[in-house]
Order: sequence, then C-alpha cells, then structure tokens
Amino acid sequence: METQNEIDYNRIAQAIEFLRLNHKRQPTLDEAAAHVHLSPFHFQRMFKDWAGVSPKQFLQYLSIEHAKAILKDKQATLFDTAFETGLSGHRPPARSVYKDRRHDTRRIQERRRAADY
Repeated sequence: METQNEIDYNRIAQAIEFLRLNHKRQPTLDEAAAHVHLSPFHFQRMFKDWAGVSPKQFLQYLSIEHAKAILKDKQATLFDTAFETGLSGHRPPARSVYKDRRHDTRRIQERRRAADY
C-alpha cells in the first residue's frame, strides 16, 4: 500500500510529465489539476511544495527552454518562436527570461552569503 507521500510524489511526477508533453498548447491550471485528479487549489499548493515553483512558472520555464532551442537551432524570428512555443507575443518570453535570470542570480548570491558564514 502506498503512503500519502508516495501518492503525492506520483501525482506531481504525472503532472510534470503532462506539462512537459503539452507545453506547446499552454494547458491551464484546471487542465493540469484534472489530469492528476485534484482541485486546482490543492494542485497549485501541492505542486509548489514538491517542485519549488508554481505550475505556471514551470510551464514558463519549459516554454523558455523550447524557445531558446528554436532560436538557436532554426534561427527563427521571435514572432515564429513565440507562435511555436504557444506564447501570444514577443514580450512574455523576454520578460520571463529576464525574471528567470534574475532568480538564478539571486540564488547564487544567497549561496555565496551562506558560504561566507
């Protein structure tokens, strides 16, 4: 018999796989929650607890990584890349990349401060 932790882990693993496979169509929170048989509220909370980011942030990360690959490999335009990744325009990916980089920088700075103590 599975423990509650194992059940929760499996649900989040299924959700991550669902988001990975469907990131181009940008599934909603309701769709992802329904896929793992949870309410959107509980799914949001559980996903953040297990993954460390919200489902939306994870989906943005997947979209950004896909966009980076398209821009690098195909030399596509920003508009074509936004369309291919399921994003509506050129601003969300650029804003998300900036936020992603800022978050990485903040984590690095926090680690350095912790190492100094």
